[in-house]
Amino acid sequence: MSAILAWVASTKIGRRIVGLTVTLAALAAALFVAFLKGKEHQADTDKAKDAQANAQATQQITQAATTRQEVEHETDQLPDAPPQTVATADPGTAAGKLRTGGWLRDDASKN
Repeated sequence: MSAILAWVASTKIGRRIVGLTVTLAALAAALFVAFLKGKEHQADTDKAKDAQANAQATQQITQAATTRQEVEHETDQLPDAPPQTVATADPGTAAGKLRTGGWLRDDASKN
């Protein structure tokens, strides 16, 4: 094997082949290292984006909970409607319509 390598290295074409092979190997190694660095950089970027998205989601959840509490508090402050029976209901109200029109909608005759 060493005799073959010595013969290849002694010829002009063999030296060019060896030089080209070494150059291509160095280029492939440089590209591989660049790929690994790019992969690490992309992973760091993705982690930062994920952290930002999680922070925004947490903020939105907190705002939704606050809004819900405010609405529930305002709803609790509203007065309760007085009880109303169907028999004594004003005809303009929903309960009055039940009394005069039965369980049918206003436009039931059109169907």
